[in-house]
Parts: sequence; C-alpha cells; structure tokens
Amino acid sequence: TKKRVIHLHCHKPNKHKELYQFFHITCKLGLDHGEKMSKSSINIEELLSAFTATLLRQVFLQIGLIPNRSSTHKVTLKRENWRLNKHRSVQYVQSLTQIEYIFWSEQQKEIGFEQQLELSNKYRLSKSKKPYSQWCRKHKT
Repeated sequence: TKKRVIHLHCHKPNKHKELYQFFHITCKLGLDHGEKMSKSSINIEELLSAFTATLLRQVFLQIGLIPNRSSTHKVTLKRENWRLNKHRSVQYVQSLTQIEYIFWSEQQKEIGFEQQLELSNKYRLSKSKKPYSQWCRKHKT
C-alpha cells in the first residue's frame, strides 16, 4: 500500500537517514496533533480551523519554512507576515494547441495575413507530421 511504501522510503538506509527520520516524525506529529484538535472540536468552525491549521503545518514543513512565532504572542494578518517569496516559483505549462496559437498570432503580426496563408498552404501540402511552428522554424520562414 502507499502508506507502507512511504514508511519504507522514509526508513531506507542512506546518508540522509536522519533527515528522513526527522521529516517522518515531524509529519506524523503534525498529523497526530491535527487529529487531536479535530476530535476536540465542539463546532464546525473549530473543526475547519483544525483541518486548515494541520494542512498549513504540513505545507510549511514541505517547503522548508516552518514559522517560528514563539517570541510573539500575537501575529497580525499583515501581508508582509505571510509572504513566501523566498520559496515561490512559477512554472508555465502550455499545451501544444496554446503554443501553436501563440506562434500563429505572432507570425501573422510579423509577416501579414496573406503571406501566412501561403505558408500554411505549403505546410499542408508538405504533409509534415511536425507542428506548424516547428515546420516553419525548420524552413526558416
């Protein structure tokens, strides 16, 4: 089962065994605490709060930024207190259709509608298996 695979992976002997054990124990403690909080909830708001807090703890643990608020009694909801800019990354994923549409639009701006229509006809007559954008790049058009 997945649980067993994760358990075995976390205890796999290697040079990072201590790190795996720490991570595994910390995850388990966080989940156990969340379960304890949810069981002690007396209404739906407290239950949802327990679920949210547990999820956030796991997310912060996974990105490597566990907030340490032990020196502060109250944390305000100011934007700067909750930014994750140090750990943020963006990945743009586009489908082939989107890539082709962007290429088509940019090409039309550069060479005009009529010349693009001629190229499109040449591409179709070539019966190429490659996408239009790759065919055009290969043929330097």
